[in-house]
Amino acid sequence: MTDSDSSNTLTVLDDLPILQDPICIAAFQGFTDRSGETVDTVRFMIEEWHATPIAEFESEPFYDFTMTRPQVKNEQGLRKITWPKNRLYYASPPGASRDFILFEAIEPNLRWRRFTELTINFLEQLGCKTLVTLGALPSAVPHTRPAPIQLSATDHGWDELFTLDIPESSRYQGDVGIMSVFNLAVRDLEWSNASLLIQTPHYVAEMKNPRISRALLELMGSAFNINFNYERMTDELEIFESRIHEALTGSGEAAEYVKQLESRYDEAAAANQLSRPKQLQDTPELPESDDIIDELEDFLRSNRD
Repeated sequence: MTDSDSSNTLTVLDDLPILQDPICIAAFQGFTDRSGETVDTVRFMIEEWHATPIAEFESEPFYDFTMTRPQVKNEQGLRKITWPKNRLYYASPPGASRDFILFEAIEPNLRWRRFTELTINFLEQLGCKTLVTLGALPSAVPHTRPAPIQLSATDHGWDELFTLDIPESSRYQGDVGIMSVFNLAVRDLEWSNASLLIQTPHYVAEMKNPRISRALLELMGSAFNINFNYERMTDELEIFESRIHEALTGSGEAAEYVKQLESRYDEAAAANQLSRPKQLQDTPELPESDDIIDELEDFLRSNRD
């Protein structure tokens, strides 16, 4: 794709505002957010702060629609196609000392480097050189405990802000999502960057877990001295708790599996090891659980909205 082909792939929706030391918070549904909880976190902030849309991407150049499919919805009796949406907003929340740029996105299938370049260039036009990315990792953790969060950052100001330790280095080698591409790209440009990776219970991956969004919102609120009104999350949380309770009540094996995860979690918490995500393949001590988890996921899938 040439520059001329891509000149209209990012559409500016309004005059560029003058922002106060803006910080961009970005979330991408996909490899590092399978169920969309981190994007829901950004959407909550967009609604809470009445954020103003400033730019959006044309979906055609960046998606294979056989992999990321558009959806059809009924609006006032009319059927309407909705395409994958990547939109940037800005907001000046009460109590905050800085302005925010909020980026809700779906991980592209195509042209990642161009997508990243266009976004970073636009953020620089807004005077932004600070990026926080939010990701979620399915892990062997129980839904009954606070979700562990790992911080990766460019400097130690971030560990003080989020009250989380920064690992000395990452030994991970392998596949990455667009979130990692953004983090490394802005670090090469010497931006200030923090990446928050929250561990989610892998056995509830087939349904939205509002506890994850709530945990990230509480962390962001504490870091930036912002108060959120969580009242509109009440129904979501109650539905989630009810479904999980029903699923575990109907399966003694699944309930026992969660108890074992709780025991491992509590041991890790006592040893101050919760900030290190544990991949599913790194938990050989757990019982053979494929059938249990398949049963639990099938139940939750059949009862989701």
